[in-house]
Amino acid sequence: MRNRCGSTTASQSPAAASIREHGAHAAAQNVDGVKKSAPPRLRAALDLWQQARWRECAVALSELPEQEMRGEALLLKARLLVLRDPAAAVALAGSMLHGRQSPHFRAEALIVWGNALSRIGEYAEAEERLAQAERDGGDDPDLLAKVALYRSVSLMLQSRVDRIEPLLDTIKAARNPDIRAQGAAMYAVVLRHHEHYRAQIPVLLQALLELRAAEAPNLWVLCSILHMLAEIVVEFWEPTLATLVEEQFERIAWHEEIAVWHFFISRALSCWYALAGDSFNAFRYLKRAIELPVRDALKVLNHVDRAHLAHGLGESLWAQQELTYADELCRHVAWETERDERDDASIALASLAELYARIDPTKASEYLARFQMFHQRLSSANTRRHDRVDRAFVCGTKGMVGAALGKLGEAVRSLEESYEIYDEIGYDWRAGKVATELASVSGNLHYLEDARKKLARYERSWLATSYREVAGRLGFANVLPGVRLTPAQWQVFHLLADGFSLGEVAAHLGRSLNTIRNHAGAIYAALGVHSQKELRALVRARNRKESPSLNRTMSI
Repeated sequence: MRNRCGSTTASQSPAAASIREHGAHAAAQNVDGVKKSAPPRLRAALDLWQQARWRECAVALSELPEQEMRGEALLLKARLLVLRDPAAAVALAGSMLHGRQSPHFRAEALIVWGNALSRIGEYAEAEERLAQAERDGGDDPDLLAKVALYRSVSLMLQSRVDRIEPLLDTIKAARNPDIRAQGAAMYAVVLRHHEHYRAQIPVLLQALLELRAAEAPNLWVLCSILHMLAEIVVEFWEPTLATLVEEQFERIAWHEEIAVWHFFISRALSCWYALAGDSFNAFRYLKRAIELPVRDALKVLNHVDRAHLAHGLGESLWAQQELTYADELCRHVAWETERDERDDASIALASLAELYARIDPTKASEYLARFQMFHQRLSSANTRRHDRVDRAFVCGTKGMVGAALGKLGEAVRSLEESYEIYDEIGYDWRAGKVATELASVSGNLHYLEDARKKLARYERSWLATSYREVAGRLGFANVLPGVRLTPAQWQVFHLLADGFSLGEVAAHLGRSLNTIRNHAGAIYAALGVHSQKELRALVRARNRKESPSLNRTMSI
């Protein structure tokens, strides 16, 4: 949920969230067989692992008697270390291979070792360990699938998504549904990399249904799949899918260690309801998003989302209050450390820039610059940074801030790039939002018509209200009937009507003064006026006489 109703993402976020797309780096292991023969305390630790309760799992392991700290207990300890301290996991996994062990144990230890090495950037050595694991794994489909999975993770960390697809069949052959689900998440990332956005839906749905049918699925994996589906719900009009995501969301036993998933899925459901015109449930899910403890950067994002939605609903005082909260909290966030691979909280800075563009362009420019600086540092593990959607989001924000600063030529170019991307990939509401802004900035009638078409499904949302406001302000329908101007002349017309001088119009649009003079002459002739003063008087007079044709134009 980005921009007014939030990302992806940046993004997009979370997500992004960002799995955000492969957030289950700590892949669930095939522990069912191990648990049956394990001592009770180790079984309890393995259960905690499946529930993603890692702190409790670590405590349970620390309380094991020394004689029980071997085999699966050591592997579990190493897997926990990969999450918090990959370098320590490398050391522990290496030490576990001294002495005589079974090929299965060696393969598991080598997989953990390879995963930890890839997390610290030692990709060549990681591949060596995974190759050893593949040899020791023999024909065990789950071990081979884990090797392929962690090779995929390593490739993703190296931004080599195009090399993941050949590994997917091996992951699909796993017996363990947790591993298969992570393979589905990887496949969804590949599909998005190729801009096959809707094709992700059946892949992720199948994974979700398999996990729901499992006796005790890994909760981290389940949440990552649900988050990816929630982000898709935001982008495409899929009411049935939205209902499924919401139902599954309510079934999960949420806790602090999966709070990030809780935040971004709540955020996505809030956006869904906002787009459906249900402001009550939109705000309800924004409130739920922070029921579990989250870091300050996400709290900023939550206040920004509230401010955007309140503004869209015409609640200006409420929007200003939320904006003030976000601005104050933002000062205490160490944005340079916001490099989480699961989400991109820095999109809060971009959303703040968009909000401030309406009231303080200088501050908006500052927030945009901060966003661009920190966004570039985003972890390479977050594949959204390589996504064209991310580019569209950034361009859209730059365009809105640029327009507020009076840099209309730059703003139009940025907004046009953003619109073209969203239009090509089928993100209709985002395309409609940008087209509305483009119409407002450029005065181009064609973009207002594009916005009307893109927002047809969202007639009850704040987006439709925004469209109507722009349509009314531009007054396309109440200019003299029968007047015909080119798109370029419409741009000049609206700038002149807003009080810009010929020189300012030339500077804003990046055209020569002679070109603007020629356009102005053609506009005056078409309207039957002789000066900019007469043009503005005509527009004011027409705007006071809102005609039925204007209402028809504004209806979507």
